[in-house]
Amino acid sequence: MEEILMMKLKHNFKKGMALVLSLVMAAGLVPAMSGGADTVQAATGTGTEPSVTAFAAKDQLMTAFNPDSNGDATTIGKLVFGKNSSSVAQEWYILGRDTGVSGDNTIIFAASPIARKQAFEDDDSNKKTFASSFGVYETNPSDVYQNHYGASDLRVALKNMATNTSYFTTAEQGLMNPTTVTTNDILNSTIYTTTDKLYALTADGAGFPYTTIKVGSDNNTVLAESSYWRSGELFWLRSPSDLDSSDNIAWVAYPGKYVYGSIVSTKFAVQPASNLNLSSVLFASAATAASSDKAEARTIADGTAMTLRLDGTGKDIGTVTYNTTTGNIKAVKGGISQSVALVVQGNDGTNNWYYSKKITGTDVVNVSDIVAESNTPASIDLSACKIWLETTDSTENLTYAVNATEAATSNITSVAITDIDTPAANTALDTSASCTTTGVSSTTPQITWTSSDTTAGYNTSYTASITLTATTGYEFIDSTTATVSGNNATSITKNTDGTLTVTYDFPATAKDRLISITTPQAITVANGTAYSDMNLPEQVNIVTEGNTVSSASVTWNTTTPAGGSYEPSELTEQTVILTGTVTCPDSIDDNGIPLTTTITITISAAGIVGAPTVNLAAGTYTENQSVTLTSSTEGATIYYTTDGSEPTITGGVPAGTTAQYTAPIAVTGTEGQSITTTIKAIAVKDRMQNSSVETFTYTIQIPVPKYEVTVTNGSGSGNYAQGSTVTITANTAPMDSVLRSGR
Repeated sequence: MEEILMMKLKHNFKKGMALVLSLVMAAGLVPAMSGGADTVQAATGTGTEPSVTAFAAKDQLMTAFNPDSNGDATTIGKLVFGKNSSSVAQEWYILGRDTGVSGDNTIIFAASPIARKQAFEDDDSNKKTFASSFGVYETNPSDVYQNHYGASDLRVALKNMATNTSYFTTAEQGLMNPTTVTTNDILNSTIYTTTDKLYALTADGAGFPYTTIKVGSDNNTVLAESSYWRSGELFWLRSPSDLDSSDNIAWVAYPGKYVYGSIVSTKFAVQPASNLNLSSVLFASAATAASSDKAEARTIADGTAMTLRLDGTGKDIGTVTYNTTTGNIKAVKGGISQSVALVVQGNDGTNNWYYSKKITGTDVVNVSDIVAESNTPASIDLSACKIWLETTDSTENLTYAVNATEAATSNITSVAITDIDTPAANTALDTSASCTTTGVSSTTPQITWTSSDTTAGYNTSYTASITLTATTGYEFIDSTTATVSGNNATSITKNTDGTLTVTYDFPATAKDRLISITTPQAITVANGTAYSDMNLPEQVNIVTEGNTVSSASVTWNTTTPAGGSYEPSELTEQTVILTGTVTCPDSIDDNGIPLTTTITITISAAGIVGAPTVNLAAGTYTENQSVTLTSSTEGATIYYTTDGSEPTITGGVPAGTTAQYTAPIAVTGTEGQSITTTIKAIAVKDRMQNSSVETFTYTIQIPVPKYEVTVTNGSGSGNYAQGSTVTITANTAPMDSVLRSGR
């Protein structure tokens, strides 16, 4: 809690007797009386004119917001000007012209603290020796009380703010008029004046308690709490207490309550007044300029603070004109490097609104474009709207503007474009046309071609596009007609920037011409391949005059070959020549050249099945044999005979003595005989040529067996006497033999 304050009431207490005051809120204050009604009436516009609280011309800044004699105002307006101690844009009430300040001006009063925690005077115990900086007197005193505003720390703080670029840029400081105000000197029972760009308000002369505070050089502008200080923080006034022995007490405005007295060393908010020089100001508006390239429209809420728009003459912002007949606004950006915005502001009968759009060159905005944006009325009368171009200097924190002027134009009803060469194949396209129509700025407008070629192609349609610009004082209308080379234009478009774009579709250029058809290379295919599987070329190369295409489609006649014939079942090599019919692309003139070609096709012979081979070489053998037949061709079938005849297969079935080989062949003989067997074999496989017939001859000569004879009951071989008995045994014999000899 802050210190309890002491006030001295002249009519209730002796001089020097202190009145102990109760603690009020967070500070020690002495209350006076209650204030007026806690209401503010915001002005509402009608028609399309923006309300004065959202747009105020210079004369309105000086007259439209004046409080009445009771300190109330029907119309309350605010400005954004400078920054507060938190570097946030500061809002001020507009209070009208101060007659004590020369030239066009308006008083402004801070709508919220510009700074906080400021003592009126840090030293609340000692009087100060008078210095000339304290103010202007008729006769200078020797010293002053601690509650002397001219000598106060409060005033020093305000003077520093007025020259500090953290609060006001150098340019903003240049718009602040020094204001001379009067203040009571309690010690010396007189008044003095101070002259500063920022000054505290006063409650002098109203007696106690106070329910109003005063501003301006003559202190005649009264601000009632009900209109201007009904809420917020406690803030210092410049008034010293006029109670007896109140050497260290000054007045504080307690928003929504009263005016109180406080010891000067107590820290409260600072809400000063100033005076703005309006000599270079065109108007003030609550509209916000475009921050991006995208157009936007917004509704302005009641009570939104306005920003000063200074005269932008000499800033090269650009120009803006409007036409109430066409509904067009033409904005042309000047040479200024900063961003420039078009702003249109009005009222729909209930709400203030604005439209803004960043301008980078020449731009034409129609009223329909504005209506199409949200937050705008369904119909707009440009004559009642406020229209301007503006730019904001971020260094100066000031916005400069130029007002729109109504365009006085002559309508261009028709244009004639001539001297365009008709596009011809393989010829450079024309680059400029002629237009001598009055009101058209260029007599040789440039041509844009679609397609965007430099040289015209064959069989190509080209559209010429020519954009015309009206000279100052002239304007294309929605119904402007046009001819191109004596022909009616294909299309006519009035652009948003006021220019007129005329197009004309020229007939297609000549077709490219055929020179020759290139015969395709011969191809070789496997035996038995059908025409449909030969991958015959679908395109053939062609040569044209302009080399615009390199191929054309071809259809082959496989029914009636031009040479040879093709039997897929034939396994030997074949050659056939096919005729093809060529179809030229639509873009090509056949030039009377026959649209035919040929292709030579070689059909390779079918493969030959590997000839049968045997596991046993042909020859003579003394034992029976087994012969195995094989073929190197996988899946081949072997047929054979053993009687020396040629193998015969009819319809895939062996005939006569021919047999299909399925198992080894037995070649046998007889003892004591010579028997010859001749095998003839052939290998076959579907879609292959039969192998050669191979012959394999085998002779089997099985010898008669030889026997070893053993003689028993005798002496072995030799001669025996008649009548001898011997036994003869052979080792191998078909049957037992007993030879008896009588010799």
